[in-house]
Amino acid sequence: MDVPKGEEYLPGYTQEDLITLYRKEKDSKAKIRLLAAIYRKEGLTYMEIGQRIKYSSMTIKDWLHRMHKEGIHRRYNKKKPGRPKKLTDEQLENLKKTF
Repeated sequence: MDVPKGEEYLPGYTQEDLITLYRKEKDSKAKIRLLAAIYRKEGLTYMEIGQRIKYSSMTIKDWLHRMHKEGIHRRYNKKKPGRPKKLTDEQLENLKKTF
């Protein structure tokens, strides 16, 4: 599926909304993805966006598709599960008391 350009991209957000989110964003990866969304809202192609922000057009397409389909919150990476804790909450509390 191709991601729409211009006003059809992220229809719930104006370009000004995206710029405001971009300026307030602290996460560097999310900021780059928002910049790609701003450029798409301007009507640029994946290739043009990729050349401007130095990422492949396929990566740009993946980001933009994910944000358009799942929502603007997908500018963030999903949390990946890590190794389970070795200590229980009770053991951690006891350890805190010791120190």
